[in-house]
Amino acid sequence: MPEIITMPAELYRTSSAKFNPVYINTSAGPSNFNPISSINGPTAVFWAPEFTFAISDAETYLLYRRFVMKLRGGKVLARLFDPTMTAEIFGDQPRGSGGATPTVNIALDAEAGAETITIKNLVASQATAFMSGDMLGIGENLYVVEDDCGSDAGGEATVSIQPPLRLGVAEDDPVNTLAPTGLFRLISGAQDLAMNLDRMGQAFTLVFQEVPDTDA
Repeated sequence: MPEIITMPAELYRTSSAKFNPVYINTSAGPSNFNPISSINGPTAVFWAPEFTFAISDAETYLLYRRFVMKLRGGKVLARLFDPTMTAEIFGDQPRGSGGATPTVNIALDAEAGAETITIKNLVASQATAFMSGDMLGIGENLYVVEDDCGSDAGGEATVSIQPPLRLGVAEDDPVNTLAPTGLFRLISGAQDLAMNLDRMGQAFTLVFQEVPDTDA
């Protein structure tokens, strides 16, 4: 696994974000047997966040530049969370009742590729333990809850997630529900590091591609 750094909290406060999934398809060109090209898929889904920073002071600019330079053109990965899933926009994260603390746990083992997981240590007997769109962090991977789900009397819930599990999970593995993060490689924006301090609110945009953790 490459070196990993975390984006400073101060930069989230100066940014707006698009945090969307990108679907990757496989394709085949025309051949002697099939004159029409075909697309099969989607075969995979990856988070592809885009952050736009409005920077109006020298100190924040230096922090931004230091962060970008540490990414070394994509050789170093950034640990990022989705800032749109915050109290300022959608209310609490998770928006469902979740657990008594931000960290809950896997209740049953599940293999890589699974699209449902069972989570324990939730607030018991809740009609909505998680709401569609709530974010979960398991290991270094980021998932979104696909459908609303409730918890039973034992504080467990079966949760539909996307993308499918990048890596198998085992009972008692932690699940982070507060500002969960994934790993991302910078793919665009590192070339734009010059700031004109006469311009207030100058915008810089960074585009990232998810690098799922699939190492057992």
